[in-house]
Amino acid sequence: MKKIGIMIGIGILVVGGGLGALVYFNLWPFQGSKIAGVPNGALVKKEENVITELDLLLAAR
Repeated sequence: MKKIGIMIGIGILVVGGGLGALVYFNLWPFQGSKIAGVPNGALVKKEENVITELDLLLAAR
């Protein structure tokens, strides 16, 4: 009986880990407007009107 419980627990961990990986990489069916294969938070949109110190240094060259 104890072996069956251990096997069920391992099965739940494997299935849960696999589904967690699919969610993280946006490869599961319910990804919405996210890009498939790109982890959450990996892409950051930069505002075009913001001038940073690096922009000023490159422009002064």
